[in-house]
Amino acid sequence: MASNQKTVVDDAYRQGTATASTWTCNKSDYDTVSVVHHKTHMIDIIFDAHFKAVKVVPINSGRGSTTDRNGIRKITDGAGISTGYRELFNC
Repeated sequence: MASNQKTVVDDAYRQGTATASTWTCNKSDYDTVSVVHHKTHMIDIIFDAHFKAVKVVPINSGRGSTTDRNGIRKITDGAGISTGYRELFNC
């Protein structure tokens, strides 16, 4: 399903997978959505029993490009747990 960065995580949570441009999200477990950019698994977003995003887990910082940095913020903001690239990867 085609989404935008603000809705891609929620769409993947409901439907199993969703894409927004070069970002792909896959529901990898009953409570986890994996966020991939250009084939790099960057973060996981964890949901609680009430389908609310409660935690962002950093996996791989990627290249640190502008699209990495801006995309992470937009995607986590859209999921309701706004977190920046620098906060996640300490850079």
